[in-house]
Amino acid sequence: MTTFEIIQQTVKDRDIRISDHGYDELANDGLTARKVVSGVIDAVLVESYPDYNKGASSIGVADIQ
Repeated sequence: MTTFEIIQQTVKDRDIRISDHGYDELANDGLTARKVVSGVIDAVLVESYPDYNKGASSIGVADIQ
């Protein structure tokens, strides 16, 4: 299972937490947590970096209008 798939499964399982800082950053970008979280399920993997020096990382794209 890729990092991206783990993230999607974690969201499906509703096993997520968003920090106050995370909420602030979303608000600064005009986004809501609900839109972002719902977008993760249907997101498409664009790039994967399983060996990134700070830990596995992925880039996905989703329509969260």
